[in-house]
Parts: sequence; C-alpha cells; structure tokens
Amino acid sequence: MTRRKMRRLAILLMVLVGAALSIGYAQLRSQRTNRPIQPPTGTIRWTDTLNNLCGQERPDVQAQPFRQQLVDERIAQSFWLLIRETLNGDEPLFTLTRETAGFVPRPLQRAVDTGYLNFFFDLGYDPVVWNYNHRVLKAELSVSEIPPAAREPNLVFISHLHETHHRGGFRQLLVQHPGIPLFFPTTLIDGKSLTHLAAVAPKQFGHFALVDPRQVFKLPDGFTRLTARLSALVLTFNEKDGVLNRETTLLVDTADGLVIVSGCSHATPEKVIKQARRATGRPVHRFVGGTEWISVSKNNFISQMEGIHAMMPDIWLCPNHCTPNSATKPGRRIFGDHYRPLRLGARIELPAPNDD
Repeated sequence: MTRRKMRRLAILLMVLVGAALSIGYAQLRSQRTNRPIQPPTGTIRWTDTLNNLCGQERPDVQAQPFRQQLVDERIAQSFWLLIRETLNGDEPLFTLTRETAGFVPRPLQRAVDTGYLNFFFDLGYDPVVWNYNHRVLKAELSVSEIPPAAREPNLVFISHLHETHHRGGFRQLLVQHPGIPLFFPTTLIDGKSLTHLAAVAPKQFGHFALVDPRQVFKLPDGFTRLTARLSALVLTFNEKDGVLNRETTLLVDTADGLVIVSGCSHATPEKVIKQARRATGRPVHRFVGGTEWISVSKNNFISQMEGIHAMMPDIWLCPNHCTPNSATKPGRRIFGDHYRPLRLGARIELPAPNDD
C-alpha cells in the first residue's frame, strides 16, 4: 500500500471515529437531558411544592433539562405552586367582598373543596422557554405523586405589569384553560384597561386581548387573606419615570412561618418582609423570588441584607429574579447556609401547614 493511500485511510478512520464520538455524545446528552426524575421509592407522600419554571443558570449548578432565560440581564420570573388547602364547613373561599373581588371562581372552589391548590405566580417572558420548562417539569413530577384533583391549574397570579412576568405562558394557559381566574393588583383589574393595553402596545401586552373581564379579580392595596393558608400583599412602588405602580407578593402560611413568594420586590425585600410580619403577626421562614437588587448599588443591597438578618436571623433567603451574582458572596457571609440562590428548575418542598 502506497504512502498516499495509507494517509487517506488514516484520515478516513479519523473522520469515522470523530463522527461516532459526536453521535455517541449527542445521544448521551439527549438521554441525560430528557431523562425524567425517577419517583421516590417506598410510600409516596404528598408534599407542598414551589417549582421554579424560569430563572438563571448559575455556573456552580447544573439544572438541565430546563432552559435558561435571560432578558436584558434580568431573569424572567415564573413559579408553579402545589399547595394543600381545606375549607371548614361553609367558610367562604375569600374574605374579599363581591364589590372588590367579583364572583367566586368555580374552578378554584372545586379545587379547594377537594383539598388542593395548583396555581402559577407569574408566567415568564418567552413562550417557548416557559412552555418547554412547564412541560419538562410536569414530566418529572411523577403522576402517582400528584393527586388527580391537583393536576390542572386552577388560577394565576400576575405580580405586576412588567412583561418579564406575564408574557411567556399567558396565551397558552388561556387557550388550554379558558376562564381560569386571573388575579392582578388593583391597577390591572379593569377589563377595558387590559384591552386598551393590548391595543396600544401589542408587542408587550397583546396577549391580554384574550382575557374575559369576568375572569379577572381585584387584589386591593395592602394585605388580603385569600384562603386559610394563602394571602396576598400588594405594595406600591415608583417607576423610574415617577409613575406609581403596584406589585403583588404571595404569603403561604406554614408551621415554620410564612413563605414569601416575590415577583420583583420593587418596594425592597426588607419592606415586604416587614409588612408581611406586621399584617400576619407571623415569623417569616423563607423568602423566595425577585429582589430587584440588580437595580441598586452593592452597598444598598448589602444594607438591605443586614436589615433583614437583624429582623429575622433564621430566615432562609432564596433569590433568583433580578438578583445579581455579586449578591451571592455577601449573602452567604451574612446568612450563611440560609442564603440559597434559587436555581432554574429548582423544586422547594414547603413546610407542613400551620394548624394553629
């Protein structure tokens, strides 16, 4: 065999080996990416959960197969919560009056009657990312672990108007679940104003055109108890142009204290925690979600951290949306192991209900 033929044969072998390795790696990655989490062995018990559908991929945590979502250096926000809930006798579902809340949504009433709440808090920014993450997460939660009554969402909370919090899954959710109850802060509840937003700014708010005003519910300023375990806290904040806006934060009552679920905390996490404690008289066990620390100086958010720690030394802080990576080092210095940046695709098991 001539030297030229040997060289050609060697090149051909290298190409074939390289192709085989590439195919093998792609298959391995596909299996790893699409492999569902196996259900736990033994007796399967129901646990209340908070699932992070959109967030930031941090370099020290691999969260495949969930997709990263970055929008103008701000991380889109979406949580999916599954919570046990009960009603005592004829106790009304909401303490809101008909004038402020409209009608009681029957899908939610049925869900609570059966003992479960399945709902979304914000819906992210990108429909492709949100749909993908939601589909994968549902596949990873074993069917046997989710009671039949809790497998379909029964309401949606939108924290505020910023589009990183509502654009993603909105259209898909309304198409699949027409009439699903939607909860907005007071400034967003008027059906005409939603239609107006959809008309004047279709790129940001075009999906609001799908909303039936009868499925929209008002959340007034301040504290509102929605069910025995779930409350809403609506606080005002000023936009950069001076316009007054409002943001909803959810409070879930547990035996260990409140779990605060935040969209951005434009009023600052410190103020949200103070107001939640004042309204409920309960300690705060965990703060989860946005901090808006990406918009302030490092000294500012370190000062907020120190104020939170002075108020609640044992609090768990789990930031994700609009939280800079530069907050991790001081956060861990101040809170220790209780500072846990929330990774994309993370699932938090909530403490047991508060029976008091």
